[in-house]
Amino acid sequence: MNLVSASTSLQHSSKHRSGLVKELRGIVFQSDQHSVIGAWFIRPVEMLDLQLAGLGRMPGDPPLAIHVGLHVLIQDNREFVLEQLCGNPRENFVDGLNWTPLETFRAREHGGWDATVFATTFRQINDAIVLETIEHLNVIRERPFVEENCTMFVERAFGKRRMC
Repeated sequence: MNLVSASTSLQHSSKHRSGLVKELRGIVFQSDQHSVIGAWFIRPVEMLDLQLAGLGRMPGDPPLAIHVGLHVLIQDNREFVLEQLCGNPRENFVDGLNWTPLETFRAREHGGWDATVFATTFRQINDAIVLETIEHLNVIRERPFVEENCTMFVERAFGKRRMC
């Protein structure tokens, strides 16, 4: 099956909560290999930032993640990525919060990669905070991308804790 026919059978992201979150599987990072926004904006800024920090990267190194979301399991045992997206006017200026089926999220990486990391791997995050975050995800309000990018969304979900 080719990518075009596979992508037409995938469920689309939804603006509406797909069900109550019962488990936070972790923080999911994604690097899509062939992203126009990534190639022309995110990756050049990333390279400049690394250079200024004194951390060089070799040309053949795998690309760093350019997107982050929350990998969740909802009450009916379906897996979603709760993510803040940009692109269309609604996402940019009204509501960028999307409930994306995990398979759809993974299909969007275009030859790149994704990885889910346990939330408790990050400093300041423990099991009690993960439980608070799950409760918060069940009532979280949307924000437009111009107010909140994907990283800011994840930090807000964890009670505005810095994740780095």
